[in-house]
Amino acid sequence: MAPDLSSSHFVFEEPPRGDIHQNEARQTAVHFEVDSDLSEEETPDLNTADLALKPHISFAQIVAIAFTILLVGNLFIINPLPPNPLVSAKGVINSLADYVRHGHSSPLVLNYTSDINTIYTKSHLHDLSPESLAILVQLAEERVQRILYGPVMQRDYALAVDGGKISCRLTSGCRVWRLAMGRWSPPDVILDENTQMGNCWSIPVQPVQVGVVLAQQIHPTHIVIDHIPRDIAADILQAPHSILVWGIVEGAANVERLKSLGDSVDQRGPTYSAGHVYVLLARFEYDIHAQYAVQAFPVIEEVRLSEMDFGVIVMEMEDNWGSDTTCIYRVRIHGIPSI
Repeated sequence: MAPDLSSSHFVFEEPPRGDIHQNEARQTAVHFEVDSDLSEEETPDLNTADLALKPHISFAQIVAIAFTILLVGNLFIINPLPPNPLVSAKGVINSLADYVRHGHSSPLVLNYTSDINTIYTKSHLHDLSPESLAILVQLAEERVQRILYGPVMQRDYALAVDGGKISCRLTSGCRVWRLAMGRWSPPDVILDENTQMGNCWSIPVQPVQVGVVLAQQIHPTHIVIDHIPRDIAADILQAPHSILVWGIVEGAANVERLKSLGDSVDQRGPTYSAGHVYVLLARFEYDIHAQYAVQAFPVIEEVRLSEMDFGVIVMEMEDNWGSDTTCIYRVRIHGIPSI
């Protein structure tokens, strides 16, 4: 069923007379007023041209509108039409992107909103009928749900505030940091949501290894590596490059499942094994040249299908991109809780 468009109330007004440059500047300025109490006024004619935007909409609806614009761009990509002279959709998009960036840090949402400015030049949203817009909004909302609940927005079982913690016995230089009385950021920072520039675990050795005790036993599905974007990094070469992720195999049931996999999986374990039995969960490369700094990687299919569950994982960074120091910002572990 199509969403109720009356919940997104748009009031459009003709700009005041005066200096033409001042009017043009006002036309490109868009301010969002987000309120939990939605307007109950009737939905106006969406084809009206002389308009100024004042939305009273929730975050979900704002994102839905953004994806509506994206979908429209995908549908009307043949002949670009001139923008509405009284409404700057580009201004709306920029304000939306700022709102999402500052209020909601979903990397997958940012991935899509960053493309909207390009898409806008090939679309003409205000030419759509209300019926067409309603259908597109419904499709956009469904797409938003898939994005918001994708791997990056799932529960992070390594997150410190949720119960994740560092295993010092399985972590490079952990005791050295303790003896240094905190002169450097501890490895615990990689389990924190704060990924501001400089708030990373910086360690001058290779390979780098870190053990993480998860908040609970899970069937892992994805490993996510956070780093700061290349364009603001002081030294992007400090980012990890080749990465191995190991799971400690515990319990009779898991041992039997591991035996059933035989030689189809790697069981060598990390450099510092502490006598545990391991299986390789994932092998991948973090790409500093990729468009997005937050990158998700799936667990090896054979391990995932085996239904083994894990409470401790070890991440082994074999090298970085060419620096003497490796800087790790955040590690996330996603999966399905064990029954």
